[in-house]
Amino acid sequence: MKEFMKRYIKTIVIGLVLLVVFIFTGYQFYKQARTASDRIMAEQIEQLITIFKKIDASCSIANITHDRSYIDFLTVKSFSGSEVGCLNLAYPEQWKGPYLPVNYTMQGKLYEIIKTHEGYYVVPGEGVQLSNGKIIGKDIIFAKKTDVESYVNNTVGLEWNGKPLAVKIPLRGKGPAESLLLNQTAVQEQD
Repeated sequence: MKEFMKRYIKTIVIGLVLLVVFIFTGYQFYKQARTASDRIMAEQIEQLITIFKKIDASCSIANITHDRSYIDFLTVKSFSGSEVGCLNLAYPEQWKGPYLPVNYTMQGKLYEIIKTHEGYYVVPGEGVQLSNGKIIGKDIIFAKKTDVESYVNNTVGLEWNGKPLAVKIPLRGKGPAESLLLNQTAVQEQD
C-alpha cells in the first residue's frame, strides 16, 4: 500500500510540474504572438508610408477624398480617371501599380487612412487588438480632432519598440486641385 501511495504522489507531482510548464509555455507563445503582431504592424505601416511617398512623388496626390478610408487599392495595376481608392491624383497616368501583390491586413482588418486636423494618417483598422490589449475603434478612437501624435507612446500603446503604429502620410506639397482650392479660399477671405 505504501508503494502504491508513493507512486500515486509521484505521478501527481510530475503531472502538476508538467501542467505548470505547459501553461507557462503556452503563455509565452501567446505573449510573443501578440508582440509579433505589433512588430508586423509597425513594419507594414512603414512600408505603406514608403509607398505613399512614391505615389505622391510620381503622381502628386492632389487630395484624399474621405475622412476614413480602407487601404485596399495598392494592388491596382491601372485605372481610368484621376481617382484610385481614396486618392485623387494630379498625374494619374504616372501610376506605377500594383504597389503590393496583396493588400496588407492585420487580424483580418485592412489598414486605414484617417483624416485629423493634423493631416492624414495610416493606422491599423478598426477592431485590431494591440499587444497591450487595447482595441482600435473601442479603446483608441480616431476622430477629426484626435491628436494622433500624442497617442504614439507606451501609455496609450500606439507604438511598438519605439516604432509608431500610426504614421502621418508625408505629402510633399500641394497638388493642382488643392492649390486651386487654397487660392479660391484666399480670394474669398479678401472680399
